[in-house]
Amino acid sequence: MKLHKLKLVQPYFDQVKYHNGKVENFFKKFEVRENDRDYQVGDLLLLLEYEIKPILNVFPGDGYFTETNYILNSNYTLDNYIILGLNPICLDKNGNDLLNTYIDYKPFLNLTDDRCLFELLELMEHKNIGCYEKALELKKKLQSLKNKL
Repeated sequence: MKLHKLKLVQPYFDQVKYHNGKVENFFKKFEVRENDRDYQVGDLLLLLEYEIKPILNVFPGDGYFTETNYILNSNYTLDNYIILGLNPICLDKNGNDLLNTYIDYKPFLNLTDDRCLFELLELMEHKNIGCYEKALELKKKLQSLKNKL
């Protein structure tokens, strides 16, 4: 399991992010990407909203953590491209997004992907946002992968 930080421009970012934190408002459950990062089912993604400017890429401050639940890599995609199925990481019983509601994404910008994963798991476990069980599940999965290496 890895965490990948990815830039996503408008309107695609808004199509992926939960609007108002509700599952029913989540209407783009996939992302098309170049297969340049050894993506695996179960990997976490930090999608960062970017606006394309003539000279600079600008981060307006919004992001979204999600989990890959499916990867399509076949004749249906362009060479070296895949389709990642996206799934929310942590929801309450009413379908509200517990994880992405209160996060400031700017501290994650300058972290390595590995450090970003560590910080996310710490946040989920200790910030009382209702994701403790999911954080433990992800940590166990990460540990079992490390043990196999």
